[in-house]
Amino acid sequence: MARLRGKSMNYIDNFINRITMYRLLIYYLCGLLLAAMFFGAIGTLSYPPQMILLSASITVGASYVVNYIFAKIYDAPSNTESALITGLILSLIITPMSSLKDITFLLAASGLAIAAKYILAIGNKHIFNPAAIAVVLTAFGPGESASWWVGSAALLPLVLAGGLLIIRKIRRTTMVVIFFGAAVASVATLAAMSGHDVVSTVQTTFLHSSLFFLGFVMLTEPWTSPSTKIYRYIYAAIVGLLFSPLIHVGSIYSTPEIALIIGNLYAFLVTPIAKTKVNIVRRRMYGANTEDIELAPEHPFLYKPGQYVEMTLPHKGSDARGARRYFTLASSPTEDTLRLGVRYYENGSSFKSSLHNPDSTFMSFGQVGGDFTLPKSKDAKLAFIAGGIG
Repeated sequence: MARLRGKSMNYIDNFINRITMYRLLIYYLCGLLLAAMFFGAIGTLSYPPQMILLSASITVGASYVVNYIFAKIYDAPSNTESALITGLILSLIITPMSSLKDITFLLAASGLAIAAKYILAIGNKHIFNPAAIAVVLTAFGPGESASWWVGSAALLPLVLAGGLLIIRKIRRTTMVVIFFGAAVASVATLAAMSGHDVVSTVQTTFLHSSLFFLGFVMLTEPWTSPSTKIYRYIYAAIVGLLFSPLIHVGSIYSTPEIALIIGNLYAFLVTPIAKTKVNIVRRRMYGANTEDIELAPEHPFLYKPGQYVEMTLPHKGSDARGARRYFTLASSPTEDTLRLGVRYYENGSSFKSSLHNPDSTFMSFGQVGGDFTLPKSKDAKLAFIAGGIG
């Protein structure tokens, strides 16, 4: 049994390691929409499948177009994966349209979500989860709010299965577990204090709420969550503790999106502002397939030795591994330029092929993270073991 379980996990790991986190998330969100259309067709969900499809087409299409426009205005890489994910998330948290008048809400939420990435940003780093801030703004503005209809008992098995794949891929299991624990504790405690039935309230939270979708999909969004472990755990606890709908200030009650954007503010304060366009200034090949690439950042770039960075490299013909990669920085923070060590393979990814192209210069760095850094104590004894292309 243990051997069979091990083989199954190896198969799963081999699958998720062949694609990027962003592609895995896109497949997951599309799978949820297809499942919702099926359940709508057989009457398990009350939303007609054609309306689910139409709503998703509107949010995804609007997100793509608005993202393209803002990328041109701000002279930034147009990341179609990010826009697609935002549109898909909105389609799963905003009730599918029932009439033509609902199109305005879908278009407004999509436009606000993408605009927030560019406008509500400091140092080219956006502060809030795009989908969350969009539905907060529509709730306080025209009074249109998210229903989080994805949090249904019918879709729960798929939400859980796909969500577990995501957190295994990005290794954020502890963070998500802390969020779940804090959220359930908050819901149960406030239910007891308010005289509600605790068991029934917790059961409803598990079966008919945003809990799992919020935790797996939106809480873990890399750009608006902390990049180091201890801060991620605090961030997860903050969002979890604010999750209960019984929390309120005056007439304003907590919602999943409000809890998340408050957590986003904390994450922004404790995470270095690090997002900039970079240009290749020098290349040097070592052997047949290893290259040292030196890049000049447009803005100062803060990081610690041993940390990694996410590179976005838009290119045509992007394969299943997408347009983003994580690289450990091979340079010192005391240098003016940044350096990467890159190994190329035969029949490699479209990303590596584009990066190896001498004309490939339009790219950006961001999302500095990693805890594999030197200890604070200068007296600590260290042993270094080189591996890979090191």
